[in-house]
Amino acid sequence: KKIVCGTILLLFVISGLCNVVNISAGEVELSPSSYSYVSYTLDYRDELKLSISSSGIINVYIMNEEQLNTLTDSGGLTWNYLKRWKDMTYLDYIYTIPADGMYSIVLYNKDIFYGRTVDFEIAIDYYYEPIDPFDPYDEPTENIFWNLLIFVIIPIVAIILVITVPIIIIRRHKKKTPKETIIIQERRVPKNIYCPECGAEILDRERMFCSKCGTKIIK
Repeated sequence: KKIVCGTILLLFVISGLCNVVNISAGEVELSPSSYSYVSYTLDYRDELKLSISSSGIINVYIMNEEQLNTLTDSGGLTWNYLKRWKDMTYLDYIYTIPADGMYSIVLYNKDIFYGRTVDFEIAIDYYYEPIDPFDPYDEPTENIFWNLLIFVIIPIVAIILVITVPIIIIRRHKKKTPKETIIIQERRVPKNIYCPECGAEILDRERMFCSKCGTKIIK
């Protein structure tokens, strides 16, 4: 935690409706119908830690630069703000900065008869992005799982897929391809008939006798 006392800004309102008084480090005296503020240049996600106590009820505001300029230019008539605490005597709050820029804590005593003594302490926690999120000396434990997944499990699964997928595709292709069936039909070729007596070939298979020697043909 860094205790920061911002640059003291003293403004005088010409209209006289609200008097701007000086903010001192740690304590400020607010006269009747007056406001006072302190400003800081902050970055996104910085934290303003406010600890304020007052002798009587006051309003506390957090404003950005544009809203503060509107307040001062209007002579304390226009109050736009990011955050407001109304009619409080004690405040302990942490405000996270929404964007880079100048921010102001404004203390306002709206009582027209009595002044207020306000004690305050403002601390700023500056937000720092990690310089090297993959620093091996400051690596979160859960990163071990992701490293194991990326560098071990995924390559093994990839190798298995490269080997098995082609095998599965080839097997499915073989199952779908019809086998060629070759049908061989046997044809009986008639045997030549010869005469048992003279050996002459019998050309006419219907003949009962050899045309050469007249011997009866037995089929």
